[in-house]
Amino acid sequence: MNIEYAQTIPLREILDKAGIQDAGQNDKGTLPYVSPFSGSATLEVNETANTWQDTHTQTGGGTYEFVQALLQQRGEHAAQVNILKWLKFNIGYPPISRFLDLPPDTTSDHLYKRICKVKLQEAGLIRYAMSRGIAFPVAKERFKQIYVLNKATGNEFVALGFKNEDGGFILYNAHVEACLSPAAITFMRGKKAKPDTVHIFKDVFNYQDAICARSGKPFNGDCIILNTWGCMDNAAAYIRGYGYAVLRTWFDNSSTGQQAVQAFQWLCTTEENLTHQAVKQPSS
Repeated sequence: MNIEYAQTIPLREILDKAGIQDAGQNDKGTLPYVSPFSGSATLEVNETANTWQDTHTQTGGGTYEFVQALLQQRGEHAAQVNILKWLKFNIGYPPISRFLDLPPDTTSDHLYKRICKVKLQEAGLIRYAMSRGIAFPVAKERFKQIYVLNKATGNEFVALGFKNEDGGFILYNAHVEACLSPAAITFMRGKKAKPDTVHIFKDVFNYQDAICARSGKPFNGDCIILNTWGCMDNAAAYIRGYGYAVLRTWFDNSSTGQQAVQAFQWLCTTEENLTHQAVKQPSS
């Protein structure tokens, strides 16, 4: 979290979290609160400007300055790192997935049950992987062959299974693209230790297209494969506070792809010294 973003957090959220009581209404167009600095209704909040002032202590400012004053009043350290840590822990961030116009359930993780997994050997799945630009030697490394039960129909089917960080799988075949619970991102560590760049991909096929464009060379930076758009906030948790300098999105030019670009671009504005770069990929 950075100071610029901290100042956009509504003061009312801060006051509610800190347990500071409102004091009714006044005729000044501001919201009066019982001040933690005086014990009486001397704290006034301007919602429009997202600023505050305390008429007893003659102090005021924005969100950052309020948390600073609150920590000082409580006898706690009020350095920048402590202020931002308090805000991150107590308030956090709104979900970046709010940028996407998605249906309520985008993972289908409740529909399927894994029966077993084996090494990739099914000819139809191998052909499907090759049709998506993944050669058999690479497909054997990337995927498991998953036998799955569709709990809604009782039918069984076989699919490529790409494992995520929480032990679930994203399932692919010529007819199905679905999530086998739990839904999560797949994280791939880059060649460079503590890299300054993180690359974000929609799925394993977008990732492989980018690798092929690099003549098979892996990335120096870390790579996060979302697997489903619904996992964007899961990805954000890996990014925030890590210290990356560049976040590079590799999304197609579809409406959802560009909404996702905006979401990660916004995420970068909330972090200190994190720059966004967008690399457009052709639609799948």
